[in-house]
Amino acid sequence: YQAYLTVSDFEGVSDSSSVNILVYEQDTTPQVNVAFRVNMQNEAVSPEGVFLNGTFINWNLADEIRMNYSAGTIYEATVPLPVGAQVEYKFSNGSQNWANYEILDGLYCAVNTSGTDNRGFTVPSMDTLLYEVCFGTCDPCQ
Repeated sequence: YQAYLTVSDFEGVSDSSSVNILVYEQDTTPQVNVAFRVNMQNEAVSPEGVFLNGTFINWNLADEIRMNYSAGTIYEATVPLPVGAQVEYKFSNGSQNWANYEILDGLYCAVNTSGTDNRGFTVPSMDTLLYEVCFGTCDPCQ
């Protein structure tokens, strides 16, 4: 987080000059690594790849996280997140287009705090490997 502090009327300064000072406050919330995993077994994977988006990047399409091919049809991405944060996320088959995102409407694993069904969890206090899910479902691929 950053803030600007304007300082004026320095002793010995005869005009009305002011100085902007940039002040940084370090976030002391501990972070842990969270590994997201999706199985694309039932999908034709886009040549662009598989991506992750969520509240941790403000759902910004330009900041989507490219997932790494892991093994078989599994893709994985590890993201540092603050302990205790409420996180919502989705996987995307292709980049920078909402039409490529998985649809989770009405599924038991979906949370809906913003008018859209997303995956969600609270970040635990230790590094975590989330269980693998099949793209667009709540469960592992069969």
